[in-house]
Amino acid sequence: MTIQQIEYILEVSRTGSISQAAERLFVAQSNLSSSIRALEQELNVQIFTRSNHGVRPTAQGLHVLEAANQILVNYERMRLASDAQSPLCVRLGGVAYEPVNLAYVRLCGEYASSPLVDFSYYSLSLEESVSRIYLSMLDIAVHTAMPDNGPNSLERLQRELRRKNIHVSVLAEIPFVLRIGPHHPLYDQETITPEDINEYPVVDYCGNLNYGNNYTRTAYSGNPHRVFRVMDRTDKHRLVETTDAVSFGLKLPASICQQYRFREYPIGGTNCLLLALYSEAKVLDDVLLRYLELLREEVADIRLNAQ
Repeated sequence: MTIQQIEYILEVSRTGSISQAAERLFVAQSNLSSSIRALEQELNVQIFTRSNHGVRPTAQGLHVLEAANQILVNYERMRLASDAQSPLCVRLGGVAYEPVNLAYVRLCGEYASSPLVDFSYYSLSLEESVSRIYLSMLDIAVHTAMPDNGPNSLERLQRELRRKNIHVSVLAEIPFVLRIGPHHPLYDQETITPEDINEYPVVDYCGNLNYGNNYTRTAYSGNPHRVFRVMDRTDKHRLVETTDAVSFGLKLPASICQQYRFREYPIGGTNCLLLALYSEAKVLDDVLLRYLELLREEVADIRLNAQ
């Protein structure tokens, strides 16, 4: 077993593709495949299952990948052992939501003068975050859940993650809202009902079918063929700002609403829980605790029952 093989299997796990991993690692795909097969034979474990749709870790492979990541982390620490201090490493991820990202930016600002620092924030799906936490590749993930007993409820999420030894902490309860811009015909109305906005197009992210989630499907039953799909959050905001399209999401900070001149309308008392996920074996250091503190500050004025 070599450090190179460890780097190879971790990159394949991250990309879910032998070809993409080979491209990122600057090695021939055949050499990468041969190296992984040699490691599997040495360990007598099949690390990945291979198909036309890519590769996925097996149940045993997940344990190998978890150990591999720890080996790589310790290897990097050994390389830095001669330095006066080790770098501050933080790996955060989860939803692309303004308060979450603003808290991360503030955290980076507070540690900008540190001589050695390596911070990252990844926009990840819940499945991706759980996988990375399980493999010790992520310190904290921030995601959302419904407070009710539905398919995306907190209770169900806690039950599923408990089996993976992942702790779930509720940070805040935030209203789910309808959002319109200054060019919308209903901009000056004090209240808006779902029936009022069904004739207007909706802006959503690429890959989200049926407008993405149960909240939106409940609040909007307009033309399913009038959808503007985007990859970037800024593009979503600009479309709502400059057209008569509507969007749905968690309530935004006042500064963002002022910047784009948005008006936001609560949707029938629907709320969403903002959660922090991390391994039960993880000891949160001062940097991670500070991030959670900054995040709570960012949502203090927009959370439910904010004082």
